[in-house]
Amino acid sequence: MKTKNILSCYFRIKLLPLEILSLSATTIALTLHFLLKLKFYSPGFQPTIFSIKHYLIGVAISYTILITRTTNEKGKTNALRNILSLTLIIYLHFQFKLWSSIINKNNFDQFYQSLDNSITPLLTIISFINLGFSPIKSAIENPYHHLFVSLFFISFIVQSIKNHQKGIDELLLSFSLVLVLGGLSYSLTPAFGPFVFDVQNANLAQISMLTFSLDFLASNGQHYINNNFIMPLAAMPSLHTAHTLTLYHYARRDSRILSYLYIPVVIFILTEAITSKWHYSLDIIVGIILAKICIAITNNVYSAKNLTIPNHLSAKQRQGSFLARIARYNSWLLGSQVIKSSKDRSGVSHR
Repeated sequence: MKTKNILSCYFRIKLLPLEILSLSATTIALTLHFLLKLKFYSPGFQPTIFSIKHYLIGVAISYTILITRTTNEKGKTNALRNILSLTLIIYLHFQFKLWSSIINKNNFDQFYQSLDNSITPLLTIISFINLGFSPIKSAIENPYHHLFVSLFFISFIVQSIKNHQKGIDELLLSFSLVLVLGGLSYSLTPAFGPFVFDVQNANLAQISMLTFSLDFLASNGQHYINNNFIMPLAAMPSLHTAHTLTLYHYARRDSRILSYLYIPVVIFILTEAITSKWHYSLDIIVGIILAKICIAITNNVYSAKNLTIPNHLSAKQRQGSFLARIARYNSWLLGSQVIKSSKDRSGVSHR
């Protein structure tokens, strides 16, 4: 009886993958808040507009295009739920970023710089490749960020035009996983970035962010202005790299033409991350690994979702269907083992 009640409860409450991620991130944030006595910081008007303009609008536009082409009411509700979950995840990402220097007060800039010094010839080649993008850097203000945002918008809108609900959901989950896991990993080996060793040639954004980050760290998080919510520096890992490769992965999977168009932009972002001295070479490598992990998690989540039970069934029917599927799976597994055993015996007899 107890098992039936648990199953009934499970089938009535159906959280979306992005909701599960946002709730998990919230649980982690609350745990850190209570255990380490960390303060929750509120964003000001400018950071809020930044997040809406650069992330939420792109996702909202893609879901709007998709919704106008379907009569599925559940799809409309799920779109709103995903946007709300993404909003929470973006907030928690910057919260984790702010906390990183308080959680771990060690600094690894000197260590990462020594690693880069040992591969100077490779970094010279990367800088040489980046020189080919000089016309773009002259024509576009802050192309490192704006080209990345363009990839983000294009990726989601193309998925919606192709009427790929699953494609949007997968892309959104992978992107959000990078925000959560990347935000949490900032605390492991905190660093500001290689520009701190050449501050006289740093750009205005780098100097502003460094000034805030140093003041924030020195005051143990007390010196905070809400318009600086997105200002803390965190070089390791490079989330521009992780996000760019995530966007490229889904473009390559779903649109060959788009993937070809993305290649020069991907090369630019990866080389610019190093030549502009926002990131060390190791930041890029870890960003690549992070992208692969997040894509793999998403693939596993949506592979499992393909085994879900139809929503139109009653709770009792769904329990029966669920148990029947387990029985069929066990039967298939047992059968495959029998066949394998038979083949093994057959192979031995023919030797």
